[in-house]
Amino acid sequence: VTKQHGAWDVLVWMGVLVNMAAYLSKFGFMKWFAATMAAACAGMSWMTMLIVLCVIYTMAHYLLASNSAHIAAMFIAFMTILVAAGAPIIPTAIILAILCNSASFLTHYGCGVTPIFFGTGFMGQGEWWKIGFVITVMHIVVWMALGLPIMGILGMM
Repeated sequence: VTKQHGAWDVLVWMGVLVNMAAYLSKFGFMKWFAATMAAACAGMSWMTMLIVLCVIYTMAHYLLASNSAHIAAMFIAFMTILVAAGAPIIPTAIILAILCNSASFLTHYGCGVTPIFFGTGFMGQGEWWKIGFVITVMHIVVWMALGLPIMGILGMM
């Protein structure tokens, strides 16, 4: 067991990064961040705000080590801002949940399984981040350009 250095790396880094998200919330960083985002988006229509905050919400996954940490740290804050601005609750919750999941492969530590995949050595960190960025941006575009209109057609908005 002690010779499995890759496994120990995964455990240590995931533990540190997941706890970092918990402590960011505990020390008030997420409240401050949400207030800053709300102030920056003041006066925007809810749709423009949804697009801007979804991009910020998704790209913030660079700072967080798991979907659980991402959702725990940011979901409620961003939902509150968007619903207060007039965004419909169900489509907004769906979009934020999907984009958090889509960001799982943004980095080599983005969710529980990515360090295992990364540990195989199939690709380097730089290549992982480039491919992850492209795929994540594609997900944002697809969900904003197709997902939202389809939800509108289905009467969810």
